[in-house]
Amino acid sequence: MIPGLKYRDSAQPAKKATQKQSSGVNSKQQYEKKRCRKFQSQWQVDRPWLVYDVLSDVMFCEWCKKEAVQSSFTTGSNHFRLDAVKDHESSKWHKHFAIKYSVKHPDDSLASKSLLMLKQAEYDKLVIKFRTAHAIAKHNKSFKDYNFICMLDKIKGVDIGDQYVNDKAVAIMVKNIAAVTRKEVCDKLRESPFFSLTCDGVTDFTGEELENIYIRTCNGGKVEDMYLFIGSPESTSASNLHLLFWEIFESLDLVEVFEKKLVGFCADGASNMQGCKSGLGVLLRETRPHLVITHCLAHRLELSFKDGIKSAQPKLYAKCMTLLLGLYYLYRKSPTQKAALKRSFTSLNMKQVLPTRVGGTRWLPHTYRAITVLIKGYRAIRQQLETSSHNNAKAEGYARLIGDGHVITYILKLKEVISHLMKLSLYLQTRGLGLADGFHRMNATKAVLQQMESVDILSVNEVLESETYQGIPLVFHGAKPNAKVQDLLAKLVDSMENRFPYTDIVEATLIGSFLNWPENGSDSIPEFGNKEVRFLANKFEEFFDCDLEDMLQEWTLLKAIIYERYQSRITLTWPTVHTQLANHGVQNVLRLLDLILCFPPTSVANECTFSAMKLCKGKRRGRMKTTTLNDLLTIQLQSKSIQEFDPDKAIKLWMKTPTGQQRRLNYTRRTPVAASLNTHYAEPIDVEVLDSNEGVEEEPQVSVSDIPEVENELNGKKLTLDCLDKLGLSAAKESIFDLVRKMKELKIDVNEYLCLKFLILLNPDVPGLENRQAVENSQEKVNSALMEYCVNFYPHLKDKFGQVLLRLPEVRLISMHAEEFLYYKHLNGEIPDQTLLIEMLHSKKK
Repeated sequence: MIPGLKYRDSAQPAKKATQKQSSGVNSKQQYEKKRCRKFQSQWQVDRPWLVYDVLSDVMFCEWCKKEAVQSSFTTGSNHFRLDAVKDHESSKWHKHFAIKYSVKHPDDSLASKSLLMLKQAEYDKLVIKFRTAHAIAKHNKSFKDYNFICMLDKIKGVDIGDQYVNDKAVAIMVKNIAAVTRKEVCDKLRESPFFSLTCDGVTDFTGEELENIYIRTCNGGKVEDMYLFIGSPESTSASNLHLLFWEIFESLDLVEVFEKKLVGFCADGASNMQGCKSGLGVLLRETRPHLVITHCLAHRLELSFKDGIKSAQPKLYAKCMTLLLGLYYLYRKSPTQKAALKRSFTSLNMKQVLPTRVGGTRWLPHTYRAITVLIKGYRAIRQQLETSSHNNAKAEGYARLIGDGHVITYILKLKEVISHLMKLSLYLQTRGLGLADGFHRMNATKAVLQQMESVDILSVNEVLESETYQGIPLVFHGAKPNAKVQDLLAKLVDSMENRFPYTDIVEATLIGSFLNWPENGSDSIPEFGNKEVRFLANKFEEFFDCDLEDMLQEWTLLKAIIYERYQSRITLTWPTVHTQLANHGVQNVLRLLDLILCFPPTSVANECTFSAMKLCKGKRRGRMKTTTLNDLLTIQLQSKSIQEFDPDKAIKLWMKTPTGQQRRLNYTRRTPVAASLNTHYAEPIDVEVLDSNEGVEEEPQVSVSDIPEVENELNGKKLTLDCLDKLGLSAAKESIFDLVRKMKELKIDVNEYLCLKFLILLNPDVPGLENRQAVENSQEKVNSALMEYCVNFYPHLKDKFGQVLLRLPEVRLISMHAEEFLYYKHLNGEIPDQTLLIEMLHSKKK
């Protein structure tokens, strides 16, 4: 019997306790079955990797998806629970790749700022050099001039340093300046809702075909024509030009912009550009049915003039051109005739003017200038020709032409007619001109020419009445001509009407110029522009998010506000309207007007580019590559002036080499490292010895692990690594070699060595430290900089940051052994007392 156990008659066996089921559990399970879980947007707070696909109704991890991690969060998970999100966030692979993606962009990260930070003096030197490089490229100077300018700066006492002062260095600086300028253009193109392009081609003196591209954007009523690129196609066929355009936009990462935002194209009348079946414009319109193709108005004006001349008096015009062009070459190629002409001007006390070329270009201002020069120097030129006609057959022929009354009267008529066409041509060449303004000015010029048909030209009347010009008799063969220019003007106006047809798109764009708007109080105001807005809204409906009725309502409101607020529209500009009416509910119609202004009327800017190209790529620089030519033209045509140029962005871009590493300033190439380490043993190696560069070639990466068997003197005694064996420090020697081997395997570069040095020096455990928090904060910053640097510049080396930090305990262990050995020698009296190192040891022991 068990002691203490008693038996009672009333005792009954115990009943088994029944476990009650929790009603809360059942209700929770039932709730979960009925509950419809959805993705919660607040889960994305502080989780930039979490993405929700609305169409597929799944959430996934963007970082793990890029790294092809096998997980439900890679293919897409519909398990919408916060616990699932947190579980993935704490998973091994997500943490591994989070280090890579959570760091800031190299340009904005702490590591980049720390590594790009230069001493102010060094930065100032770079500013001087980059400003010089910009000025050289801006004004067509040779890269060799950079050496001379740098030498001159040194003589004047300007401190520019000894590095990057050759022509190779300035070539790379120019490349970076052009890259920054080109990036600004590309950014504007990406921000613009639509754009147009103009192009033109030319063959340089080496026989290479070149095509240059300009783009036009319009934002907020502000029109900008910007140079984009110059390249060499395989041929001038439309298909090869289209392929060149595609390659250019692809190289600039603008393919999507090129495909979706192009609304206008303008070029000259060449068949490969404007051909109605296989021209470049037709190829561009195949994927863009809305594309507006424009034949350059300035080129059309020249063709109109030629058409009118040919149908009016072609023979007399040919005589005039023969005289003007012949005089130019006579005095240009004959020094004798040129000297005789100068003597003729001197004898008549006239200001000297030399005949200019006509026919070299198609531009009317050049023809007008040649006629003006002939009229100003008529007396001296005719006197010289008549004097030289006795022994020079060419001079005799030109003397007969310049004394012919029919030729002189026709030249005077041409001067009056071309003066108006020249003004129109110069107006059409204005930067930022709209298509509507161009047609408005063309109509005004036609009206002036029609008024001249019934008016006699006074200078021609005087010649016909006196049969002299500037006091010198003229010879008239046959009947005298009429003082009117009715026939010539009638033919000219007809040719202009044929060359400048009013298409639907031209009529629609006329609302983009305030000069075409009706006056206040006109009965046509309510209906003005409604037809044009309807046509444009239907043609470009893919660029707008509103329907036609809303667009017409906004147009009516815009007209009412403009007529109410602005009494005079002569000086009114669209940027002013955009600024003051931005909040009046007319955004869509203002955007439509931006689209109208985006259509380029001319390709004159491309012609001017070739003039700049000839100054840049001359015979002395005939072997210049197209890429270099493109960089120089980008700086000349698109960068800011010398006074406004800011080199900061170009310097930051230049600081990064093509391999992604940072340039090292103040670098001096040295002979073997052993010679450079022949300094006092107690002095630390200066990091700046390793952190430098010379020239412009890619810098060799100097590794801190390249440690040779060096000799150093300490108190008159030579020390080598072998001396450690004699001193009983063989273990330290082995540790050093093991550390060197590991650092060599990790390929530790100078920047990482610099961070390690800081981490060793920034020790918060030093006794007597007053501001421990500041040291700890600095140590955290260096740690962060080192981590971001390893991730950004060595993404292929996994966990390099951790491996680099593992070297710190090894370095500290070697230092501790050396410190104990040194202190032991000091106590035995084998080392002098009066040294800074011994005093530091005493201070630490205390």
